[in-house]
Amino acid sequence: AARPAATVRVAVEKDNVGEIKALLRGEIAVIERGVDVATDVIYRPYQLLAPAELPWLTHVGRRLVVGQLDMIGFSNPSYHPSPALFHMVRNLQRLTMRVADGVTFISEFGRLQAMVECPDLEVNRCFVVSSGAGTPDRQLAGPRPGERAYVLCLSAFFWHKNREHAIRTFAAMVADHGYGGELRIAGPEPIYGRSTEAEADLLAAMPADVRARVHYLGRVDEPTKWSLLEHADLLIYPSVVEGFGMVPFEAAAVGTPSVVAPGSALAEVFDGTGAVIDSWDEGVWAARSSLLVTDDKAALQVIDAILERARLHSWRRVAEATWSAIDVVVARPRARLHHDEGGVRSRVAAREETAGAVSSVHFVNRVEAYARRRFGRVVRHR
Repeated sequence: AARPAATVRVAVEKDNVGEIKALLRGEIAVIERGVDVATDVIYRPYQLLAPAELPWLTHVGRRLVVGQLDMIGFSNPSYHPSPALFHMVRNLQRLTMRVADGVTFISEFGRLQAMVECPDLEVNRCFVVSSGAGTPDRQLAGPRPGERAYVLCLSAFFWHKNREHAIRTFAAMVADHGYGGELRIAGPEPIYGRSTEAEADLLAAMPADVRARVHYLGRVDEPTKWSLLEHADLLIYPSVVEGFGMVPFEAAAVGTPSVVAPGSALAEVFDGTGAVIDSWDEGVWAARSSLLVTDDKAALQVIDAILERARLHSWRRVAEATWSAIDVVVARPRARLHHDEGGVRSRVAAREETAGAVSSVHFVNRVEAYARRRFGRVVRHR
């Protein structure tokens, strides 16, 4: 609707072409990623993780716009299998942002982080295009009679998700405010950068009654996720760094209040809603959480404020902001190339003639990391 005269194609992996075509029902053309189709602007809305895609992106589009959702993986070596792969990802994402004609970020916090990590990025090529906070219309299932109450922490096991703080907050809710429900923790467990052992050690030091009421659900499907959000007394979202913060919007959409951390994009997005707790003291978190669990009026104020904030991040506004960024990019000269850091084992390249060698190094790095993981000690949560 924003650009009715534009022709839009969606490029996906070969194995997914048929599925995506069926989902889009012919409304948008679907092509195989890697096919040589000349394009005025190619928009890659997620940061690259493997170098083999970059030559195609820089070749097929007269202008390239990339989305750098956040700088979390860029900045954390423990989230990667090896130092070589960490440097390769850094080099790849830095090079991608440098060769791109435009870079979009889902928050001002994310844009500023990128400028700190890559201070030579041109400011006028960087744009904030937030995530769409609109959620599908759903038929709420209503209360589940006889089920024990619970507060929810919905996130992966990554260190930055700070699930230990959710556990401490829950323990303080039980000890200081008499909360009689459970803490349910749902989300996938990554191989690298996970807080599994730290959470287990923390729980081991908790009173037996608290330990018995903390339940790990692992990765859940979409219907289960929505059911957990809908029936929770409260969402506890203490992540120390977020590029945007979608889950509190989802919780509010099904009538559940949230408490969120006071920094990164969470403060930017949710400041003024009553969800942000300007402290890291678990006692302060427990007091605020207990109020939202027991006071319907206070909970409704937070929910309504978050839903009002969601209007600023509607999918239509995201689309309009994306097209505005593209308009600026098309009107400017193309970007220029820069260089790598870290040596041959972390080399990335935008030129077709070097793509094969770089991809081979990337493959060798992954095989080495797999061998270490396969034959080394891997701790998994039980």
